Amino acid sequence: MRSPAGTEWSKGFFLWVWFPLATLCFVVGTAVSAHYLDGSFDWRYRTLSSMSSASTNPRGYAFSCLGLIVAFSMGLPLCGYIRARFEPVAPKAARFSFRALKIGFIGCVAVGLERLLVQSIPWHVHKLHEYLSIITFFGLLLGLSGFGICLTRWLLHRHQLSFWTLGALSVVSVGPLVGTGLSQAYLYFIPNDLGWVGPHWAELGVPLYLSFAFWEWMTFVGIFFYLFVILGCLPSEIPASSAKATTGRPVQLTDEDRPSMG
Repeated sequence: MRSPAGTEWSKGFFLWVWFPLATLCFVVGTAVSAHYLDGSFDWRYRTLSSMSSASTNPRGYAFSCLGLIVAFSMGLPLCGYIRARFEPVAPKAARFSFRALKIGFIGCVAVGLERLLVQSIPWHVHKLHEYLSIITFFGLLLGLSGFGICLTRWLLHRHQLSFWTLGALSVVSVGPLVGTGLSQAYLYFIPNDLGWVGPHWAELGVPLYLSFAFWEWMTFVGIFFYLFVILGCLPSEIPASSAKATTGRPVQLTDEDRPSMG
């Protein structure tokens, strides 16, 4: 990602300024929205969508929408920054993941705009929110999964990582998204009269692992945490990739390309 002046933003700026600021926008918007929410806020059974709904949270829904829009708009430059540094090791996966994650981030922005603007007009596309959410879900799932593969290959070039380390990275990256899909598939195919997830689920004793709200919050935590891990592992400069681009074989990376948190 390059600034208007044409110089690439540094890793330190992305890691310690830009990305934390984007995360803060999401957290503040969510916190203010929860403050204005009528009734108790039980994040385990209260979805982000309900907080951004004008009907269930008329005083605070705009804060949640704005936090989502600003945070993921600021996150868009990270897609290209990460792609450029993964491409020498896994070019096809990096390009695919870049496009998928960008769709997911744009989808998050679109969902925020839809919730902020469309709810106030008398006409709108039927199930627009559901369609946008599905596109966003698969964009995030495929993008994070792909960059997870890139990160694994990247680290294997430098360290002998254990099975448990690689497993932990996979769980953090796509675990919440997989949990979301499995829990909703179970509720769809197994007959039940629970209705949509809400605070009443806690009173009914519905298991936490079936709650879409729980997995939704875990997904956003996982996204921000995993992107921070990726940014911390990547080198400050783009590795030389001319050999990789022409032969399709991994390039030999130097000690200067070793990952660091600075």
